[in-house]
Parts: sequence; C-alpha cells; structure tokens
Amino acid sequence: MHSSCLFLTLAATAFAARPFLNEADTGIEDALDNIPAGTLPPLTSMVGLPDFGAARNYLPIKNYTYYRNGAAGEWSYRNNLEVFSRYRLRPRVLVDITNVEASLPSVFLPCITILSSNKWQNNNIWTTSGHNLSAPFFISPAARADYGHVDAEAGLAKGAYDGNIL
Repeated sequence: MHSSCLFLTLAATAFAARPFLNEADTGIEDALDNIPAGTLPPLTSMVGLPDFGAARNYLPIKNYTYYRNGAAGEWSYRNNLEVFSRYRLRPRVLVDITNVEASLPSVFLPCITILSSNKWQNNNIWTTSGHNLSAPFFISPAARADYGHVDAEAGLAKGAYDGNIL
C-alpha cells in the first residue's frame, strides 16, 4: 500500500514536470553587443522586463544573483511567465487613436504615499490616488538596494524623480 502511494506520488510529479523556458528572446543581446562589460546600457534601449538581464554584465555576480533569484524554486515567477505566454495579443493597426483616453485608473492601489514634487508634466498616463504618473509602475522599498548601486535608496528616489515616476 505504501509503495503504491509512493509510486503514484513520484509518477504524478514526473508527469507534472515540464520544461521551463526563461523569458522570450527580445534581441537585447544583439542591440547591446558593443557595450563593454561594466557599462550600463541606456535605459531607453530596454523594451521588456527580460532586457533588464543586461544588468548581469554590470553587477557583480553575487549582487545580480540576489536580485534575480526568486523564492520557493521560483514557482510563482515561472507560473506568471507561463500564464502570460498563453495570452495572445493582437495588434490593432490602422485604428484611429486621436480620441483614446490616455490615463488609466488604478483600482488596485488604493493608497500610496507620494513625495511632493513640482516636476509633474501634462503628458502623464497613469493615475493613482488622484495623482498622475508617467509610468504604470512604481519603485517600492526594497532591501539591499546597495547591491545595485552605492547610492542605494537615495539613487532610486533621484532616478524616480528624474524619470517622473513614483
């Protein structure tokens, strides 16, 4: 009885295992092939989240590994990539976009502390807690920001201010 339970458990695990392909190839390696190691590429050349893997060439391996690794065998990370890959995005071409609403209400972020700033511009596209932002993401507090740069959180705050994001 016990051996059959063990066999069924192992068989279920083996059948449930499937190969994992990391992020999609965005061609960032070709775009950044002439940038020497230890030099940061321009942020404007990053077109997708996988492109931030270019930090591997800039950060010491210990620091990059700290940011890159996920908890619990990266199950949640891998699951999110697999689920997102199931969606097919169909581009709409030759569609009139002159009257498209450019701001997106944030219904899932009810309260965010925002530093007062006079640098807000009129071309913001994201609204959260009544404030317009220039990007649909924000920088949250994180431990070990000094692994990314010596300025740590102060550098993140300055970069967010310069980029007009939260």
